[in-house]
Amino acid sequence: MESDIRRSDCIAIVIMDLDDQSINELRKSASTLDMIVEGLSKAKGENFFSEVTKYLVDNLNVKYALIGKCIDDDKICSLAFSSPSGALDNVKYDLAGTPCEEVYGKKLKHYKESVADKFPKDKMLKDWKIECYMGVPLFDSQNKPNGIMVVLDEEPNQEFVDEQKILNSLSAICGAEIERQELIRNLTESKKDLEKANRLKDMFLANVSHEIRSPLSVILGFSEM
Repeated sequence: MESDIRRSDCIAIVIMDLDDQSINELRKSASTLDMIVEGLSKAKGENFFSEVTKYLVDNLNVKYALIGKCIDDDKICSLAFSSPSGALDNVKYDLAGTPCEEVYGKKLKHYKESVADKFPKDKMLKDWKIECYMGVPLFDSQNKPNGIMVVLDEEPNQEFVDEQKILNSLSAICGAEIERQELIRNLTESKKDLEKANRLKDMFLANVSHEIRSPLSVILGFSEM
């Protein structure tokens, strides 16, 4: 009880120290996150990540948004990739020499400008004329890295304060969804393997039964002569 009172007192003191503008900004951020969660709760399966990247492009005023998972420990394969014109073809690229290498399994990174110059080995940044980059790592329930979420823009940017809050909030949801879909995929594959094993067992037993019955049929035939 005493600890609860102390926490309440601390919260009250913090709120009293905030001005009206700060309070309104907090309410706006909370309202925005509520709308995001409500909207994404309707998205299921493979469409989930597409809905997230579409939301990021439409509401954060950026050129591209990407969600990807790591494969072979050194590559990113996008699960969804969006631009203002709609969904783009998924891409696969090496982590080495990219800003994503600084993000994956680590922490949020924001390069306000000239990101392509900072990472000259990243050909895609140069080809897409990317100036600004922000990426956040994704983790599973065991706190193991399993992906990244990135927004990119052709214009130098901005403090991206609200954007950081949104990406950080969405990262937990997206990390959990990658883990959930992987689990479903593994269970499906295990089920298929089990069904295949059962079919092979049935074929083996049928062959064994045939091999046993064949000589018996000959013996029975002679016994009836």
